[in-house]
Amino acid sequence: MDKNSINSLISNMLHIADLDKLIAGNLRRIRNERGLTQEKLGELIEVEGTYISQVENALTGLGKDVMARLCNALNIKPEEFYYYDKSPVIIDKAEQAMIYMFREAKPLGVAENIANYGKFIIKETKKPKTEGALKSRNTRHKKG
Repeated sequence: MDKNSINSLISNMLHIADLDKLIAGNLRRIRNERGLTQEKLGELIEVEGTYISQVENALTGLGKDVMARLCNALNIKPEEFYYYDKSPVIIDKAEQAMIYMFREAKPLGVAENIANYGKFIIKETKKPKTEGALKSRNTRHKKG
C-alpha cells in the first residue's frame, strides 16, 4: 500500500470524536423534543446537568450505564443516538408496520408489491379533501 492509499484510508475512517458529535446532536435533539432542560434530564438520570452539557457538546463520551439510563428516561432505544441525517426515522406505528411487512416480504419475493401498497396507502391518506367535504354540514344542507 502506498502513502496516498494509507492517507486516503485514514481520512475516511470513523473516529471516536465523530461518534461523540453524532451522539451529542441526537441527545440534544431528543431532549429538546421532550421539552427538557439539561438540568431536568440530569435529575431524571441522576447526573449533573453539566454532564449533559458536556455530552451534548461532545466534550465527553456517553458510557453504557448513562446511555441505558437516558434510554429509560427518554423512552427511546439506544440506536436513536446513532441516527445521522440520512438515517430513516420512523414517524409512526403505521410506518413501522409497513417497514416490518416489507422486510418480511422480501425473502418471499413480494417486497415490490408491499412497497407499492405502502405508496398507495400514503397517497390515499394525503389526498386533499373534496370541495363538498370542506364545507360545513350546515352549509351543505342550506343549499338543498
